[in-house]
Amino acid sequence: MFHYNPDNKILQALSQYADLLVLSALWLLTSLPVVTAGASAAALYRVLLKLASGRDETSVVRAFFAQWRCEWKRGTMIWLCLLGFDALVCADIAVCLLGRPSGAWGRVLWTGSVIALLAALIFQVYAFAVNAQFQCTLRQTFSNALRLAAGNPVWTLLLLLLLAGSAASVVMLGFFSIAVLGVFFYLRARILYKIFQPAIEKYAGLQEQLQEEL
Repeated sequence: MFHYNPDNKILQALSQYADLLVLSALWLLTSLPVVTAGASAAALYRVLLKLASGRDETSVVRAFFAQWRCEWKRGTMIWLCLLGFDALVCADIAVCLLGRPSGAWGRVLWTGSVIALLAALIFQVYAFAVNAQFQCTLRQTFSNALRLAAGNPVWTLLLLLLLAGSAASVVMLGFFSIAVLGVFFYLRARILYKIFQPAIEKYAGLQEQLQEEL
């Protein structure tokens, strides 16, 4: 007779995969109106970073929608900023491709386009996670994203590759991409939590010091 053992590694892995499957489906469905994609990403990272830190959620559905209600305004603001910046980057690249500028001015334009594209990708992988983990202003969210990327180039490259894998799975599989999206999301959350860990420990130390002084 089969007996459920909560310490069984296989069952734990299957349970975690089921949670990631549910989270992926929730993120995809709540992002379909497009304008709500920011709130959905903010809620997703809130839950994922908790899972990556080892804090289990009793119900990922309840946790996701609770965070969605809390983060919809700020998540939407970040999303609109990202859309605006991405539109500028696309326009810049289109000008370079259609105009084919040459000479010194052309090199300046192409260099600027490449830097802007890299910044846009960095914002995509860091902005919502930074917002989920730290209390900071909108401006600090984006500046911290650039600072973290510059300080962790290898991890940032891996995050960009995982982002590319996520995008490719959505394009090729559509809704069925939820079968693999959760894995991509979780791997990104684990890496991001590792990157955030020094800042988290520093913040915790400052909090303890402040409490001792009081």
